[in-house]
Amino acid sequence: YEPIRIQFSLPEYRNNFYPGQDTSKIAGKVRSSKAVTLKLEGPGIPETVITPDADGSFCFETPGFEIGDAYLTATIDGYETVKKIRNLPPTERMMSWISGGNLVVNGKPVVRRNMYADRWHSGTAFLRRYDSEPQYQTPQVIRNKGYIQPDVLVKGIAQPGGAALRDDPPSEELLRKIDECMEGNSVRDFTYYYLYDEPECVGVSPIFLKYLYDYVSEKDPYHVILIASRACDTYVDCADWFETHPYINPNVREDGVRIYDRPFHTLGSYVDAIAKLNRPDKCIGFMPSAFAYKNVSLIADYPTFDEMICHTWAGMIRGGKSLWPFACMDLPDRLAVYEGMRYVYATFEILEDFILFAKRTTLLKTQDVEAVHYDLGDKQMFVLINLTQQPQQVTVEGLSGIWYEFRHARMITGNAFDLAPYQVVVGTSEEMGGDLPTYQELVEKVNAHEQERKQNKSLLFDRYQDIPITSSMGNRWNYKLFDGIHDNLAWEHLYQSNVRFMELDLTKVKPTFSKVVISGYNIANMDILVRNAGALTVPPIAERLTEEFSTTFLLAEPICPEALRLEFNNEVTELYEIEVF
Repeated sequence: YEPIRIQFSLPEYRNNFYPGQDTSKIAGKVRSSKAVTLKLEGPGIPETVITPDADGSFCFETPGFEIGDAYLTATIDGYETVKKIRNLPPTERMMSWISGGNLVVNGKPVVRRNMYADRWHSGTAFLRRYDSEPQYQTPQVIRNKGYIQPDVLVKGIAQPGGAALRDDPPSEELLRKIDECMEGNSVRDFTYYYLYDEPECVGVSPIFLKYLYDYVSEKDPYHVILIASRACDTYVDCADWFETHPYINPNVREDGVRIYDRPFHTLGSYVDAIAKLNRPDKCIGFMPSAFAYKNVSLIADYPTFDEMICHTWAGMIRGGKSLWPFACMDLPDRLAVYEGMRYVYATFEILEDFILFAKRTTLLKTQDVEAVHYDLGDKQMFVLINLTQQPQQVTVEGLSGIWYEFRHARMITGNAFDLAPYQVVVGTSEEMGGDLPTYQELVEKVNAHEQERKQNKSLLFDRYQDIPITSSMGNRWNYKLFDGIHDNLAWEHLYQSNVRFMELDLTKVKPTFSKVVISGYNIANMDILVRNAGALTVPPIAERLTEEFSTTFLLAEPICPEALRLEFNNEVTELYEIEVF
């Protein structure tokens, strides 16, 4: 309960003015059950007392507001509350804040475009490709973060009965560890603090998180605070920037029907949770699905190229201002995912001003189809989405004129459309993105690659369910070892030990083969052995061929062992694919 509630519109974020912002007015609205008197004083501001308007609105003229702190005192019947307004000086380090719902970095609004867990568990071969091709991501520093996640700093506080699940202030131990983190961050450039990952999944108290948010934002006003959540409205006062993650998680039933954890038409509701609050001090983002839960479900599948584009727009069309797909380590698993994210990133790079600054008007909104118009004054855009697996015929009322279809070689006239499943139509009033690969070019590239992948002749291809594995480092991603992709990291040994090995049980697959091809990194000196009746032996090898990311063993004669064992002689080893022919 607050007898007096004050919400500032100027400054619009955290009661702070940032370098370059107009400090000539302090305005907002006050709510109370009785008449309120407001007094403002601060550096360069003569003490001023006013009474708010009938609706609680107020405005102070502050043309001389100097660097420093001003104080607004609100009084009713002897009770008063004081709010601090900071006019912040510039720093030598990176600064970030929120303005108009946009993430602002060093004074420049930006649609953040980066992969979650960028480069983590990505593998040397894939990173070689990743770094050689344009990714259309925001400058690398955007992904840099300051970790202050409480359940990482103090183990157990998010377990049942833990402090993070109670509506209590944080402990002195936690605050001390956060201080240490912030002190370490004070000498580096970074964009945001990552406060929590999916707090709703374990029932973290929003009151507990609000204590932490207030503590960090008071000590460091120069960096926004982010959480990833599917319950952003619950935690709206606990962060500045929200990345929603309603992953679609495609699955294919035995009858071939494709199903999802969440229908596409529901994805925008997670963005709506913040957008509907009309909070210019909050940035709302979206986390597209760039992975398959194949280690959890045998029927899990990767998003297709069209699904990557469609489900991203399904979230962003509601007012999303940031893209943070999960996760980088799965990008190489399918070319549809890799090229899908590059397509999306490049699209939002070109259309960034529409996303940041345009007036959005919903033209059509059903469970099947959604259309939005973007108005920048001198430039116009519309986005039309088929949210279903079925073709749709639709007429978009209020849409007229001639449009350039973005990343397609055609013009759009009229307002009647025949939409293919999951089709996204983007029309712009002037030609944009002409230097980018077209949608059709990328579809053909992805389809050709997928056809080639499925023609893999390895006797182990797609048989990961039938190949039990033991190894010196666990087997979390063993399904990637037999999928026909030769640069997706499936297994790695990262430290020195006496034994570094992987052994495949072949008793169910029973392949007869005379050629073994191992794709990976640091495998030139590896050895292969076979196991029969419990005994390990070295098979006769006629020839050994080594390349930077592969080692091939040509055997002197065909064999059909009970198990195939790989042994490695380097401390750091990466495996991408295991094939036998």
